[in-house]
Amino acid sequence: MAQRRMFSQRITNSARFQQMAPSAQALYFHLGMAADDDGVVEAFMVMRTTKAAEDDFRVLVAKKFVVPLNEEQVSYILDWNEHNLIRPDRLTPSIHRELLVKVIPDVELANPRRRADLPALPTGRPVDNQRTAQDRIGKDRLELAVADAPAGYEIVSLKEYDTERAPKKPAKYPNARTAFSWFPFQEKSWLTNTTELKHGEMLFERGEQQVRAAMKFYMANRDDEFCPQITKPSDLERKWRDLLAYAKKT
Repeated sequence: MAQRRMFSQRITNSARFQQMAPSAQALYFHLGMAADDDGVVEAFMVMRTTKAAEDDFRVLVAKKFVVPLNEEQVSYILDWNEHNLIRPDRLTPSIHRELLVKVIPDVELANPRRRADLPALPTGRPVDNQRTAQDRIGKDRLELAVADAPAGYEIVSLKEYDTERAPKKPAKYPNARTAFSWFPFQEKSWLTNTTELKHGEMLFERGEQQVRAAMKFYMANRDDEFCPQITKPSDLERKWRDLLAYAKKT
């Protein structure tokens, strides 16, 4: 579930902010809404979907509200930690975190932590004091097997292979289904296709705002012969840069 975004009035009511044109202020709010949990946002896609002007973005950079991290306008919102203090157990690290630290080495980032509302991880085997006659028979047979076993052989209890007691393997792509729901068109076959599940998981890491914005832009331009064709999640992930390049040219 997407995090709720907040804005500090100390920033938005400051003279530095209020002296900007309303269009630049509006772009700042859009960037804040689309930013990930570390305050990083793909500004170019936001500007394309909101029809914001390049000059408004330059104003935000000049006023030190945002810092571009690369030529593709992946940017960091400088006052992010004042706007949003996200709990570590709810934090999803940015996919651009490595780039962010490289450009701004002293940036303050929170480390994600296991969610507090999840069950505690087991620390050992549970103690079962309720024994049945069947359990007793099984124990007796096991003791006899141990006594009769040839030297050098290890006797392992059948309980070690009890599939009902064994923990279930975690889903390999737990967030792919959520990412699929962000597409305006969906196919049931994606749910059983390992390639689509893998790329769906990668798209989930990009964030809902970014994926929805990209698909909205694609749907508006898909009839253009030069627009990259996207029919499934793997297409969007593989052609993400191509779609950005196309958007810059249009």
